[in-house]
Parts: sequence; structure tokens; C-alpha cells
Amino acid sequence: GATTLASGGGAVNISKSGVMTTVAGTLNVDQAVTLDAALDVTGDTSVTTFDSTGATTLASGGGAVNISKSGIMTTVAGTLNVDEAVTLDAALTVDGISTLGAMVVTAAGAVSAATTIACTGQISTTSTDGFKLRGTNTAGSPKNYQLHVVGGVLLATESAV
Repeated sequence: GATTLASGGGAVNISKSGVMTTVAGTLNVDQAVTLDAALDVTGDTSVTTFDSTGATTLASGGGAVNISKSGIMTTVAGTLNVDEAVTLDAALTVDGISTLGAMVVTAAGAVSAATTIACTGQISTTSTDGFKLRGTNTAGSPKNYQLHVVGGVLLATESAV
């Protein structure tokens, strides 16, 4: 059956400091919880609202970290710093100024950079196909490239002609 402690109010102390206290069943807490030291969790953990102050590390022992679910907006309110390669499975939309190395793209699509295209070959234009770049790729094979400007960025894509 149910056991009630301090039903009239007051603090309840279980065991003593420095000794492990084990709850064998499910622990249900109806109000706020204060922890005076670290909380270590083993296994899957679900948190409805996670509010942290100071530096917070997720999956410090390794493993994937999934935030939210597909189709839901995930917002990073501060600066996002990525130390390794990034893979985007869909389009990247940027509002505002973007800096890609030395190239800066404004929200209006203006591009500023000292840009050099190193190739062996020629650039030509036709009234129907726009600009074409004929040259060799990094493996030394001759290739044809269609030049496009998308959102202020010059793209070269391989073409048949």
C-alpha cells in the first residue's frame, strides 16, 4: 500500500549525505526538484523543456544527437559554431549577409570577393545558353561547364556541350 511521510508538512530526509539512496520503482515528483550536485542519467532520457545555464555538453561519450523531429523548426538563438564538416540534406536558406571564406554575399544577392577561376580553356557565350566554360577538371580530363548565377553565387555545373 501507499506510505505517507510528513503528511502535515516539513522536510523528509532519507539516509545521510554521501550514501547512495535507491528507488526501486518509478519516482514521481509533483513539484520542482533542486539538485545540489550533478545529475547523471544512464539510458534514454526524455525532457519536455531543457533549460541550462553555463556550458552544456550532450553525448560527451560519443553518439548522435537528434534535436526535435523532421519538419519542425529548430532555432539556435546564439552563434552556431561547427568544428567539423557539415552535411545538409536540403536547401540552405540564409537571411542576411553570408561570408564564405573571403566571399561575402549580401541579403540582396550582391557578391564581393577577389575571385580567380583557374582553368585551361575558354569562356564563351551564346544568346540561348548563357555563359559556358570549357576547360579541364582536377583530374586533367576535358570538360564543359555551364555557368549560372544563383542568389549572387557563381556556379559551374558540368554540361554536355
